Amino acid sequence: MPSDPIETLLAEDFARAASDLEHDGFAERTLERLNKTLVARQALVWIAGGVGALIAGAQFAGMTRLFSPFVAAVEQTPSLNAAASALSSTGLAPQFLAAGAIAIAFAATALVLQGDR
Repeated sequence: MPSDPIETLLAEDFARAASDLEHDGFAERTLERLNKTLVARQALVWIAGGVGALIAGAQFAGMTRLFSPFVAAVEQTPSLNAAASALSSTGLAPQFLAAGAIAIAFAATALVLQGDR
C-alpha cells in the first residue's frame, strides 16, 4: 500500500511538532509573568495600606474628637439600651468608634487582597 509510508511520515512529523510545542516553556513563562504581576499588585496594595494606616494612626486623636459630639448625643437619647449607655459612661466610646472606623478600613483592604486569589 503506497499510502502507508506517507501516513507514517505525517504521523512522525506531527508528533515531533507537538513535542516541540509541549517543551517550549510558553505556559511556564506566561504563569511566571502573571505571578509577577500579582506580586507587584499585592505589594502595591500592602504599601498603600501601610501608608493609610500611618495616616489613620496620626489622625486617631482627631477622629476621637470628631466622634465626641456623636457620643454626647447618644448619651442624651433615652431609647438606647443599657450596653450603649454603659459604653458611653466609660468615656472610651469615641476611641472605640475611631478604632472601629480604622478596623473597617483594614477590612476593606483585606477584601481587596482576597480578591486577587
